[in-house]
Amino acid sequence: MKAKNFLTTGLVLLATFSSVVKAQVAATDPLINQVSHLLIETNKQGLVKAKYASAETRLADLIKAGRSDEARKQMSDLISKIASDLATGQVKADDLKNRSIVTAKKLQKAQLEAVNQYVNGTLSAQDLVNTLKPLNSHYTALVSVLQRYQDVLRSGQSTAAPAQLATIKAGVTDKSSILYARFRLDLLGYSNDTTKDTLTDDLTQAITDFQKNEKLTADGVLGSGSWKVLNQDFAGQISQLRISIDRSRWLPDNLGATHVFVNLARQQLQLYVNSELSMDFKTINGKLERKTPILFDSMTHFILNPTWTVPQNILLEDKVPMFTTNPQKVLDLRMKVIDDLTDKEVDPFSVDWSKVTENNIPYTLVQKPGKGNALGFIKFPLTNPYSIYLHDTDSRNLFAKNDRMLSSGCVRLEKPFEFAEKVTQSMNMMNWSADTLKDATENLSPEAETSTRVKLVKSIPVYLFYLTADVNEKGQVILSNDNYGIDATTYDIISQK
Repeated sequence: MKAKNFLTTGLVLLATFSSVVKAQVAATDPLINQVSHLLIETNKQGLVKAKYASAETRLADLIKAGRSDEARKQMSDLISKIASDLATGQVKADDLKNRSIVTAKKLQKAQLEAVNQYVNGTLSAQDLVNTLKPLNSHYTALVSVLQRYQDVLRSGQSTAAPAQLATIKAGVTDKSSILYARFRLDLLGYSNDTTKDTLTDDLTQAITDFQKNEKLTADGVLGSGSWKVLNQDFAGQISQLRISIDRSRWLPDNLGATHVFVNLARQQLQLYVNSELSMDFKTINGKLERKTPILFDSMTHFILNPTWTVPQNILLEDKVPMFTTNPQKVLDLRMKVIDDLTDKEVDPFSVDWSKVTENNIPYTLVQKPGKGNALGFIKFPLTNPYSIYLHDTDSRNLFAKNDRMLSSGCVRLEKPFEFAEKVTQSMNMMNWSADTLKDATENLSPEAETSTRVKLVKSIPVYLFYLTADVNEKGQVILSNDNYGIDATTYDIISQK
């Protein structure tokens, strides 16, 4: 992600604002100091200071004009705005039209009371921040990483790369490249001895882990391709961290001891059981023209040998052109054409597919269960009304790709049988091992392929989320491309003062 200057100048802008205001009214209005202290603390939490520039200018103008009552109200409003942004995000969930269908968070009663206490001078900035800041694990881990980067900036340590970056492999003698690699890897959480200027096993392991996480060839050699990823612009990485931190404010403090977290940016699913990572595997999610939305939902059951009712947009855009040319494709795909008026199956050769348009869709297309079904052998329905769910696939070869934005919006799972096994075992539903599930699905004869609904003992929260910066269980930062452009949109919104 390209560096965005405003995301790294918070400390400079803060110092400028504080000096202007303090010089004018600090002696008579202690609220000025309260705002300065709050901005210092929230900067540590990743808030973008530049977002409040116009409000700060307005405040300074009121103070200069001697309009103290209006200035105090402006200051109070500014504190309330900063507090809300810290708790719920500078960019709200409903700001991302068509990309997020998450209900925006609001300040809770205790948080509102804390804001009032701070405005009245009876609560410290640190205590207010502790009351407001999110507690979910993604937010906490990302803020910790950001603070490492901020410490480097405050220390005055150079972040510039050597003029020439040597390939780091056995026999390398370029001390500056080795030290720089250690520095950048350590910042990202890949532990190694940053004081050593020779290649040792800990550095090779850090390089290998980094390559695995960033979908590079994991050979432990830091060549040009790996350097390109590791040596991304320092300010740009801070930008990426701040934006992911801001979006993680949308998440609830408690994701659930058992929950499913799909990172759409990374195309990866994590299953947590009893607050421990139980599974971590690849997903396939929506292509660029059919993006999977950010969504918080729940899973109450799964279906073995599901049918697939083709959504109207896919019917129109993908299937109708195919069937117009060759109606035999309906039968080849093991589909049934249902007349919506009579609810009866019709012969696909009797349909004039050229007349099926957006304003004239008199049919429902249903694919039979079994081999070749687009949903594979297991479907994990969710409760949303948008037909977004998790499922197996009949194209498992696609998981070999690094970029897996290939679906029409739903999330395909690399390990659906193992996933179902882990989910059911977490609820002591011991009858559904991966082998048992396969025997009930892909190992069946075609005539025995009937749909079966398996109800879970309790529902499981499912989060379809988008973080281009996240932290894994080892504390290692994983950076992903902004393929959906959500980070770019977030930046544009924050830039609007």
